[in-house]
Amino acid sequence: MLEMLRGGLFNTVKGMTLAATTWFFLFGLSLALMAVPLHALEKAGVALPKSFGWGLLGLAALGVLLMPDSGFWLVFPPAFAILLRKAEVDMAGGAGHNIVTGPGVPR
Repeated sequence: MLEMLRGGLFNTVKGMTLAATTWFFLFGLSLALMAVPLHALEKAGVALPKSFGWGLLGLAALGVLLMPDSGFWLVFPPAFAILLRKAEVDMAGGAGHNIVTGPGVPR
């Protein structure tokens, strides 16, 4: 990364090692940024859409297929947690809150 800074950043990603480093850094950063609002939704008791869980499951499966000796195995637990989670029922006995259909509307 310092090599890129010294080169002025523009068009400085040359070679597979630097390309892989850049890709992993930017992809990791985007996952971290996506985790912030997802954490807030889960903390508020909002069920995440099943499509998000399926997307994570597909990402994990492809990642493990391409690189079995990697951290992609760690994506399976949150994917299954999203897919297996039921909508939360609030203390007043109402229906669960669902990000897709809205508060009080059952799945």
